[in-house]
Amino acid sequence: MPASALPDRPVFTASAMIEPRVWSSRDSTSRERWRRRIFTVPALLIGFFAFDLEDDEAIVIFPEGTRYSDAKREQAIDILERTAPERVVSARRLQHVLPIRTAGLLAILGAAPSTDLLFLNHVGVQDFRTLDDLWRNVPFPVPLQFHATRSSRDEAPGASELVDWLDARWEELDDWVASNTVN
Repeated sequence: MPASALPDRPVFTASAMIEPRVWSSRDSTSRERWRRRIFTVPALLIGFFAFDLEDDEAIVIFPEGTRYSDAKREQAIDILERTAPERVVSARRLQHVLPIRTAGLLAILGAAPSTDLLFLNHVGVQDFRTLDDLWRNVPFPVPLQFHATRSSRDEAPGASELVDWLDARWEELDDWVASNTVN
């Protein structure tokens, strides 16, 4: 796609130039909304893209699956109560981020067991639902803040303890959001 065909929006422009890109839908009802722009795949198939990951490449996923709301948090906890009750205590401690959906990340780590993890989080854009919302609110009403934490794959435990370790990282992200959110 030539650069002249891209919208005049820096965030979209930068992400539109990353190839290949694959998005999984947030839920089954949103699938139609994305169909004409992006190819959707189940989370487990994301690991396929990690099999031949080079040292200078990355796979970017959004393991929460959607934007935070109290209702979505409660829904995620309800699902965990049925599917992974051992994760509910950690999920209930989260007040600013949703519990991680582990399937895609575990598939990636299984396919690329030596890859490092980079956890990124932000505050300041939680009230924007679309790129247009973001664009219309420039200059932003509160400063945008970003935080990154890199963990070498050697720091992460083996498969049996990996989900607990990821949940602990998510609690750290939640704490960072709590201490950096401007009301």
